[in-house]
Amino acid sequence: MKEIRDILGLGRAFWDSQVLLTAVNINLFDELGDYADVDEVADRIGVNDRALKMLLDGLISLGF
Repeated sequence: MKEIRDILGLGRAFWDSQVLLTAVNINLFDELGDYADVDEVADRIGVNDRALKMLLDGLISLGF
């Protein structure tokens, strides 16, 4: 039987992968090639600026 920490670790790995995949799906890394304001990047890729800030925070927490 799996320990609860193993189950939670598996869930955390899924969440982490979703953060990365979301950034890839919206071509975020292509847009960050040049320094830009978060609001400007959000406008260019057509996403909500608050959501983009949360996504960027998630990427930073993963070490990107």
